Amino acid sequence: MKGNEQGYTGQRRPGGSNNRGFNPGSRDFNEKKKERVITVENYVEEAEDVIREIRQERDREKELTTTKLRNLLALSSDIYNMVVHQNSDKLTEEIKSRIEYLRVRFLYEAGRDEGVRGLVENANLLGVLKNIKGSKKNYILFNRYMEALVAFHRYLGGKD
Repeated sequence: MKGNEQGYTGQRRPGGSNNRGFNPGSRDFNEKKKERVITVENYVEEAEDVIREIRQERDREKELTTTKLRNLLALSSDIYNMVVHQNSDKLTEEIKSRIEYLRVRFLYEAGRDEGVRGLVENANLLGVLKNIKGSKKNYILFNRYMEALVAFHRYLGGKD
């Protein structure tokens, strides 16, 4: 190796990190600020609470944009279009597989952007996705929750 370059030692180099990797002091995705259980009766209020909490935190680096939020909604809307045209109340294996992939995409997007991470954690989106459990009704509720999150974000002055 040349100059100051060092091989991999498991330790970070000073100034060489973009702080997007694992941080032992940070909360894990399995830890939630508030366990959110959405129902037909409360999903709108829960969405409003989530967006208000995110807006109170107001960290420039962690700010969630409407565009990022709408991209998450677009991912779930593709599956929603398949679900509503299905006759059975039980989801097909293909749709269940797409929902699992949706969880992976939410994790990926949360890892890329602190604003998305705040939303995924505060809204308990991964937990809500896990609780769909092959039910058409539960997926439709999840998608409405996503739509409510987008609506409140925009209404409360979310930036583009």
